[in-house]
Amino acid sequence: FFSALFASQITHTKLFYSFHGISSFNFLKTVSSTAVFQYAFESGAIANTFAVSQDGINCMNNLSSNKVSFLPNPIDLNVFKIANVCQNRKWALISRLDEDKTGDIKMLINDLDKFEIDELDIYGSGTEMENLQTFIDEVHLHDKVVLKGYCKDIYHTLNNHYRGVIGTDRVLIEAMAMGYPTILIGYNKINGFVNKKIFDLIKTNNFNNIHLSMQNYIMPNEEEIATITNEVRSSYSSQKIVASYLDTIKSSDSTFMQNICNLYLEIKKLSENPSINMCSFQKERLVYDLIYTYIGKYTLTKETSNLFAQANLTYELYDLLTNRLLELKGIIKDDEN
Repeated sequence: FFSALFASQITHTKLFYSFHGISSFNFLKTVSSTAVFQYAFESGAIANTFAVSQDGINCMNNLSSNKVSFLPNPIDLNVFKIANVCQNRKWALISRLDEDKTGDIKMLINDLDKFEIDELDIYGSGTEMENLQTFIDEVHLHDKVVLKGYCKDIYHTLNNHYRGVIGTDRVLIEAMAMGYPTILIGYNKINGFVNKKIFDLIKTNNFNNIHLSMQNYIMPNEEEIATITNEVRSSYSSQKIVASYLDTIKSSDSTFMQNICNLYLEIKKLSENPSINMCSFQKERLVYDLIYTYIGKYTLTKETSNLFAQANLTYELYDLLTNRLLELKGIIKDDEN
């Protein structure tokens, strides 16, 4: 992020940010980096942010960013054509098989009768695949539930074989685009068959159930499924989403700030100084001083100012401790002499 920010400011090139979830903030390791990140949005250096969900929009608005655009995951309708949905009782579940996913998968396996599912094929792989197989054996459902592993061509695998698809997020979008009835699972809960009411509640949050408490054990009729499919294919086609993406890029502009460019130049000088040979915290201290000079004195938001206030206290305590240690070190040396 920071390399892109500095390059954008120096070359006067628009900069855009993409937010997919809380992991989009994993690179913020220090107060200094967080302050620069927040200032980039506050100052308008970020021309626009693309978020795949309303949660993402709300999160970015909290960062003093009023330039956030909803950009849902697109579907290539040439790949995900209308499928031949079988009138059997065989369903496909598609998911990563990792620890954060298998809880609701096990719940679904125990509830197969509630959904009138006679056979369940599970597509996906992950660290919990062996444990999931053990669970299937323990509940004596190995004749009904089969782990199929990773599937490269999901369209042709599903087409003409299944009654419906179980999953969350993108799995649901692709299945609904193909015309399948779907069952929504995730976050250790089962919400059941996706009818139009549930569809409308989850479509702005990337089709996951993180905020959804509603449950539905009644399969929607063919007309309701067709309504959902038509909306997905008309609103989430890659052609339409890409057009919206390009329009936003064309109509958005970054603000170019000389103080950000100056910050980069000073950090560059610091990193190139061969005389600086110290611990990482000391280097961070020097970088923080530069950030406070070129960012802290320009910020107008309470949130970023509070970050600097907290950091100032931390570094002042560090300076006092360092000086005290140096004094003690001098006392010890004097005593030795």
